Amino acid sequence: MRPPEAVQKLPQRQRQVLAWSFEGYEPTEIAEHLRMTLEAVRSSLYKGRQKLRGLLWPQHRGGHTRHPK
Repeated sequence: MRPPEAVQKLPQRQRQVLAWSFEGYEPTEIAEHLRMTLEAVRSSLYKGRQKLRGLLWPQHRGGHTRHPK
């Protein structure tokens, strides 16, 4: 799946928060602009990134992968 397609599969709030983040805004700034709590912004960023990772790289769904030494 291509990144633009993956982003469109995210819930609207996660897309919004990630878009602000991609533009260089800090979570505190995003919270202020979108009238959300800082905790909600951080949660949306985390969940959105996790979902994107799973959509773009399905083999890494379990979270972080360790590289062999």
